[in-house]
Order: sequence, then C-alpha cells, then structure tokens
Amino acid sequence: MFIGSYRYALDSKNRVSVPAKLREELGSDLVLVRDIRQHCLRVYTPEQWRERVAEISKMPARVADAALRKLNSSACELSADTQGRILIPSSLLGLVNIKKDIVFVGFVNYAELWGAEEYDAYMGAEDFDSLKDTLEEFGF
Repeated sequence: MFIGSYRYALDSKNRVSVPAKLREELGSDLVLVRDIRQHCLRVYTPEQWRERVAEISKMPARVADAALRKLNSSACELSADTQGRILIPSSLLGLVNIKKDIVFVGFVNYAELWGAEEYDAYMGAEDFDSLKDTLEEFGF
C-alpha cells in the first residue's frame, strides 16, 4: 500500500530518488502517467498500468481510443538506477509544472508525483472542514 508524502529535489539531469518506502512497493520498473484530475503524475508498476489499460479498454471504443491515445502519448516507462533514481523526461515535467522540488504522495494503490509548489497550493486550498464532514458521514 502506498502511503505518506516525501519531499525530494531533481538533480541537474532531472533525476530524483524514489523514496525507499515507495520503492519497496513499486520495484525498480515503473510507469509515469499524467493524472487526468490533478496537476501531477501518477506512478504505477507496469502491471498496475496494464490493469488500468485493460479497464479503459472495456469502455466504448471511441472513448477508450481517445483516452488511451491521450494517456499513453505522454506516459513513459522508467527503470530506477542502482541508487534508486529515475530520470524524468522534460516533457513530463513541463506537463505538470515540476521545476525542482518534488513531492511523492502515496495514494493507496499508486503514488503521485507533484511539483512542490503545485502540491502546497492544492493542499492549502483544500477545505478540510467540509472533507471532515463528508468523512464523518461515512463513519470516520
């Protein structure tokens, strides 16, 4: 299970260390995909991404084709080096406005990769009181 948040910085070659706790779950091979709802990247294992693609493929053909075309056109497969670092393509960094500082966020079944400024702005804007009320309705 992916939980927690971890702050790191890109090096001059756009590499970043994957947090050890997340690496335990992800392994050394992973897939980065642009998130469709938030301004971040999703981090999957190759097997998880294949499962997501299979789910999308069950949608009506026109929707599935458009979704897969959009998602896969910017997705990339990466392998961590011996020091646990991944090289993030500049094109993906630009899509989600990541400059230098990064936040990895565990999201139960996958991880997210945010630019620190975007993440901090999102978390600051989140109305925790209304979220708390909704969670309480579900017994939390």
